[in-house]
Amino acid sequence: MLRYSVALVKSPFLIRLAEKSLTLFKDIEKKGGFYKQIENEFIQDQIAIIRFNKIKLLTQRRQAMVGVNKYPNLMESISKEILAGIDLNHSQCYIELIF
Repeated sequence: MLRYSVALVKSPFLIRLAEKSLTLFKDIEKKGGFYKQIENEFIQDQIAIIRFNKIKLLTQRRQAMVGVNKYPNLMESISKEILAGIDLNHSQCYIELIF
């Protein structure tokens, strides 16, 4: 459990966010650091999973995004590529680092 200053953090949401962030940070550091995980495509995999889950929630209208699905065009269809799932070859989702 993280220690917080009561004056700074009162929100349970922010506390959970901080704990999850610290856990992810420590996990990445244990595995060799950010740059090493970029090379191993761990970061890209995590982004692809989050992207897929976000698109899934939006297409099912379980999460609202104004202008995208809050006031949808019911005549519009969703492409098969989006509904197919995560692109495991990372052709759609990548991070480029410049050092």
